[in-house]
Amino acid sequence: MPNGTVKKLVFTQKRAPGDVIVSTAVIRDLHLCYPGQFITDVRTSCLELWENNPYLTPLCDDDPDVESVPFECPLIDQSNQVPFHYLHACIDFINERLGLRIRPTRFHGDIHLSSLEKSWASQVSEYVGTEIPYWIINAGGKYDITTKWWPHARFQQVVNHFRGRIQFVQIGELGHHHPRLNGVIDLRGRTTLREWVRLVYHAQGVLCGVTAVMHLAAAVPMPNGNPENRACVVLAGGREPVHWEAYPDHRFLARNGLLTCCQSGACWRSRTLPLGDNSPDDGPDNLCEQVVGNYPRCMDMISVREVIDNIEAYFRGGVLKFMTSEEAASGKKGILLSRRNDFDNAPLTIESAGIALDEFLQTPYPAAASGQGRGIVMQLARRDSAAEALPRIRALRQLGCELPIQLWHWQGVRLTGEMSSQLCSDGILGVSVLKTKRTILPKGLSAHHSPALALLNANFQEVVFLDSNTTPVVDPHFLFESDAYKKSGAIFWVSESLSEKAAIVWRSCRLLRPSGNEIADCAMVADKLRCWEALRLSCWFYAHAGFYWEYLQNKAESMRISFHRLQKSYGLVRVPPQSVDSSIRWTDFAGKPVLLSQSSATGQNPKP
Repeated sequence: MPNGTVKKLVFTQKRAPGDVIVSTAVIRDLHLCYPGQFITDVRTSCLELWENNPYLTPLCDDDPDVESVPFECPLIDQSNQVPFHYLHACIDFINERLGLRIRPTRFHGDIHLSSLEKSWASQVSEYVGTEIPYWIINAGGKYDITTKWWPHARFQQVVNHFRGRIQFVQIGELGHHHPRLNGVIDLRGRTTLREWVRLVYHAQGVLCGVTAVMHLAAAVPMPNGNPENRACVVLAGGREPVHWEAYPDHRFLARNGLLTCCQSGACWRSRTLPLGDNSPDDGPDNLCEQVVGNYPRCMDMISVREVIDNIEAYFRGGVLKFMTSEEAASGKKGILLSRRNDFDNAPLTIESAGIALDEFLQTPYPAAASGQGRGIVMQLARRDSAAEALPRIRALRQLGCELPIQLWHWQGVRLTGEMSSQLCSDGILGVSVLKTKRTILPKGLSAHHSPALALLNANFQEVVFLDSNTTPVVDPHFLFESDAYKKSGAIFWVSESLSEKAAIVWRSCRLLRPSGNEIADCAMVADKLRCWEALRLSCWFYAHAGFYWEYLQNKAESMRISFHRLQKSYGLVRVPPQSVDSSIRWTDFAGKPVLLSQSSATGQNPKP
C-alpha cells in the first residue's frame, strides 16, 4: 500500500466488452477505498466504455514512474468452488498484485455518461419521432461461443406475446449471429459502442443471454424519475455459475445443478457443434455434452413461458408499466422505418458458414415442380451464344439421341428467328430455351452459373446436364438405365483436381472429406424428384460464392458436399479423365468413352 506518495498505474486488458465493463468497477473501487493515493489510466479494448470516467488521468507509457498492471482473473478457474462474483474476482487479483485491500463498493460496473449525452434523445426516438419505453433484445451471440444461444424462434414468440405492450429494440454486432426478428425496431449493426451505452441508458429493460449488454444493464445509470434499477431477464443455462455472473436485481434463468453436465458446477464449454475453424474450441473438452438440435440442453430447457413470466413479473410487481396505445402506435412507425437493414447480407465467414447452412436447411421451403420425362440441358458460355450449341445438337442427333434439349444460361438466351430457322432446316426438333424460375432460393439469393440451378429449372424430371465445353460421343440416354442411376438418382464424374483448401469447407459443414479426387463439372445426371434438396443446397453454395470459392477451386465440389450433407447417395464414375488430341475424354462405369470436353487450347467443339 502506498505510504505518503501517489502511485501511477496503467491497467491493461484486451478482452471482450463484457470483461471491460466489469473492469470499470475495479478502478472505481480502488479510488473509493484509497482516495488520492493513485493516478490511473487504462489500455484496454473498447475504450469508448471509459469515456467520461472521473477516475482516469492520461499517463505516458514511457514515464518511469508508471507501473503497468494487467486486468486478470485467475479465480475464474475456481469459479465452481469459491463464492465469488466476477467483480470480486477481478478485485482479488489487483489486491494480490499490488498488496492492497480493495473491497467492492457497488454491485455493478461503472459506466458514466456526460450531461450532454443524458440530454440527447434516444436512437429509438429517431425512428419513432418521440420517446417511448422500450426493451433491448439481444437474440444472438458470437459464433465461437454458441453454448450461450437460445432458439431464435423462441425469441420471436416472446416478441409476439408482448406486441402492443412492450416495444423491443433488436441489437447485434456486425460479424456476430443475430437473425432478424419481426415486430422490433431493428438497430442491428447500427450503433457504435458509445451509442449502445446511450441506448441502454434510455431502455426500460433488457432481454439477453450472458453477454455484455447484461453487464451494461447493471452498470449504466437510470435516468432521473425512473426505477432505481433497470429490468433485465438473462437466459443463462448452465455454462456459467450463477454467483459468478448474476446481478441481484436481474432475473437470471439458470439451469445449474439440473443436468449431469452442470450438476456440480458450470461447464464453461464454448460450442454446441464444431465450426471447423481449427480452433481448440472444436476439441471435445470445449464441446457441449448435451445438444438439442443446435442448442445446449440447458438453454433448450428454458421455455418461452418462463421468459414471458419473468418479464411480466416486473409489471405485475408495479416497477414498470406497459406502453400506452399511443406509444404502441409510435412503435409501429419505428418498426417500419428500421426494416431495411443490410445486416443479414453480411458475407459468410469460416465461423458463420456452417451455422448459416444449418439455418438454410431448417427453413421450410416448398419443392419446385419436378417436371416431366427425360431431357438434356446444355449450358451456354455466353448470353447471346445460342448458335454455338448447333454443332453439339447436330452431333447428338447424329448419334440417334431423341431426348428433348433445352439451352441454358442463367441470364437468359435469345433464340433468334434465324436460329430457329436453321434448327428446323437441319431437321433438329425438340430444342427450346430454358427460362429461370424464381422458386429455388429465398428472396435475395441467386445462384449464378450453377449446374444445379440449370437442373432444377429444366422442364424435365430426369436430366442430363452438359456444360458449355462438353459433348457426348454416344447417345447419353443409356445413363438413365444404369444401375448406379436407378439406385441413387444421380451420376457424377471424377475430376483430376484435389484441392487441400477444400477440406476447410468440408469441416465447416461438419463432414469428413471422402477420399479420392473431387467431382467434375463437365456433366451430371439427376432425377430432380429424388435429388431436389441436394440440388437446392448446391445452389445455396453458389449464392454464397464470395466465401466458398475462396476454398473450392473446383466449384462442382459443392454438389458433392451437398449430397453428403443431406446423406444422399450418388453414382460416381471413378475412371479418371484422359487427354486425347487436345480434348479430355470421360468414360462410363465400364471405361467406355461417353463424353468429350473441349480443350481451351483448341477453341473448337470436339467431334464425336
